[in-house]
Amino acid sequence: MICSKPSKLAILLVVVSAPAHAYLDPGTGSVILQVVIATIAAGFATLRLWKTQLVNFFYRIKGNKRQESSHNDSESDPNPRD
Repeated sequence: MICSKPSKLAILLVVVSAPAHAYLDPGTGSVILQVVIATIAAGFATLRLWKTQLVNFFYRIKGNKRQESSHNDSESDPNPRD
C-alpha cells in the first residue's frame, strides 16, 4: 500500500499527539452557527447592494450596452408631494 505524504503526516500526528484537555462549552456551537448565518446574510446584502454594478460589469464584458430606463417616478405619481 502506497501512502501519500499528507496521509503519512496525518497518521503520524494522530499517533504521536498528546491529549489537549480542551473544553468546548455548549454555547460554542451556537456562536459558530451565528457566524455562518451572519456571513451568508452579509454576502447576500452585499450582492443586493452591488447588483447594478455587477450587471453592468457583465454587460460590458459581453459587449452589449444595457438599456438604462429613463422612468421618472415623479411624473407618473398621481399624488405628488410638495
